[in-house]
Amino acid sequence: MTLHWPWMLLTLPIVAAVAIWALLRPDRPRVLVGSLSLWREALASLDAAGRRRARRVSLAWLCVLVGSVLAAAALARPAHHATRPLRHVSLIVTPSAELAGDGAAKLRGAVSAFLGRLGPDDRVQIVLPAALGGAGEWLTVARAREQISDLKPLPARWDELTVPKSSADAHLRVAFVPAGAMTDTLSADAIVEVPVSLPPVTIDRLAAAGSDGQLQVFTSLRNHTLSPQTVSLDLAVFIGGQLTTGGLWDVTVPPQATLDVVRTAGPGEWVAVMVAQRDWPSDLVRAYLVHRPVVRRAVAMVGRDDPMVRRFIRFDPLLHLVADVERADLVIAIGAEAPVGKPVMHLGPPAGTTEYRENVSLARASAAVDDDVMAGVDLADVAIRRLPLRPSGVGRAGKRLVTVDGQDVIVRSKPTLLSGPSDRTIDVAFDISPANTNWTLTESFAIFMTNAVRWLVPAGETDDHYGYLTSLEAGPRSNEAYRIAPSELLIDWADGFLSPGRFQVTEGESKRLMAVSLVGLRGGRPARPVAEQIVAVHLPAPAYADVGRELWPMAVIAAGLFWLAGWRLSVRRR
Repeated sequence: MTLHWPWMLLTLPIVAAVAIWALLRPDRPRVLVGSLSLWREALASLDAAGRRRARRVSLAWLCVLVGSVLAAAALARPAHHATRPLRHVSLIVTPSAELAGDGAAKLRGAVSAFLGRLGPDDRVQIVLPAALGGAGEWLTVARAREQISDLKPLPARWDELTVPKSSADAHLRVAFVPAGAMTDTLSADAIVEVPVSLPPVTIDRLAAAGSDGQLQVFTSLRNHTLSPQTVSLDLAVFIGGQLTTGGLWDVTVPPQATLDVVRTAGPGEWVAVMVAQRDWPSDLVRAYLVHRPVVRRAVAMVGRDDPMVRRFIRFDPLLHLVADVERADLVIAIGAEAPVGKPVMHLGPPAGTTEYRENVSLARASAAVDDDVMAGVDLADVAIRRLPLRPSGVGRAGKRLVTVDGQDVIVRSKPTLLSGPSDRTIDVAFDISPANTNWTLTESFAIFMTNAVRWLVPAGETDDHYGYLTSLEAGPRSNEAYRIAPSELLIDWADGFLSPGRFQVTEGESKRLMAVSLVGLRGGRPARPVAEQIVAVHLPAPAYADVGRELWPMAVIAAGLFWLAGWRLSVRRR
């Protein structure tokens, strides 16, 4: 047995002193008399035994003493340690939408069957997607079985999930994934593929665009089976809650292939597409679009072609890259001069810079966090190999957004009453290539670029855009999101997430429409039955480890029981 806080045993002498005082202190003589006139005679009748100190050790006194000793021992935090053979096994469990329906039960069954191979002393870590809490603590086999007993699928594709790393103490890492998932980036010693539960045909992609009072709806259907599938494609367009355009078409999708379908409809606020199939829940075969006019900005790049900047432009839905500078709403100049008359973002030092400061960390930089360009931009983890000693572009005539030791790092122009939108500039003084800084590899770069583009060009060309959000993009379920359709869900999804449907979101006093869709599902077939895969997983030999158990909770409970018994006996004695 080990005491974590042995110095707390110093309370035992205090307990002993109190016990001795309670044992030796004199009792008051007590005599029952029938009348006050007998006080004198009563006092005279007392013999020596009535005046002596009470030295009897009662059972109540012993109970209180034992309880006090146990309480003092509990303060020392006793623990019992033993060496036992055990394994530490991390189970990576990914309940994606491909396992909706009976696939979730198959996943739970596979994990439970593997847990049956472990010993009672083994420890298990359940690693879930980050949306469900990520990596958990080490559990007993029984506790791990309880944790996965009510696991529900997420309304998200497997490739959308972010799976954190398991503990470095794990002797074995086993991943349970839907069959057909791309597991190249998954860190696991063994992979168990669980059969998916997908309808024969699902919606692979969905888009719509308005033009000349008409709406073009593009739908791509995927056949997951080995035979042709004929399904009914149901298209509905709504304004408010009223159906304006609808249609039903029978289409045949080739085996193991996709089929693109384009239909024309009238304009509307909502677009709903369903692939009607017998006995399949609508959550997996229905998708939605909502009308969202967006302001798009044309961007031109001059100078060096930076792949990270080009990637940002490609993935930002509000930007599109153009080759002609004259057609651009703004220009991003990387190590080059930009044409006059356009909003410009300068990235990199100007030509002719010769003086640099080496190895600069922006963790101690001063930033104008109240400025729109720097909102949400955290530069604490950004390092720069070479920082020019002279500010680039507008220099001190502009507003200094980021400085380090008095040196300008990021500067923007100061709009005046006489300046127009084309006079806006933002200057980043250092080379942003990965050879010089890690900034483009951090989230803060994307946030900065998003803020900068919208500050440089507050308005752009408005597109008649229809779009949707995935469940993870929509964020956790809240009371502000009211479901419009469908009213009935046939799949028991994980709690706290918006499943596919149409919603009305309340933001303060305003309301907006939101569509959540689940498209692009992929499925496959495991090469072997799940039971064979589980048996084939090699379990490492148990390693001897120190297993400790805290004893102080039991000591506290015992102390309380003894105190209660002592109090009860003392009351009965009186």
